[in-house]
Amino acid sequence: MRRSRTPSAMVSLGKKGLRVNYFVGLGGLSACVEYGWTFEVMYYTYIVASRSHNFYVGVTSKLEARIRQHREGDFDGYSKRYRCNRLVWFERHSSVHMAFAREK
Repeated sequence: MRRSRTPSAMVSLGKKGLRVNYFVGLGGLSACVEYGWTFEVMYYTYIVASRSHNFYVGVTSKLEARIRQHREGDFDGYSKRYRCNRLVWFERHSSVHMAFAREK
């Protein structure tokens, strides 16, 4: 058996795999329905910048993946157009409401 690569799932996978259902609440606490495990979801407010000092401010729950998307230019928009792909600041929050308030 091997462990899931996502730390939020925390289940063992067999040869055929295992599907795990979970709920993510706005308060930041998630519960794995099938197994009763709980874990905390963290939200991040972050700033990425370009060499020409353009800034982009955003909120995400998966900071590493989101920064990778900025660097690879996966989505069209402001950050891709102005090449905002360097993480210069981030702050961790336990609530999505607090993260969005900080972004504003």
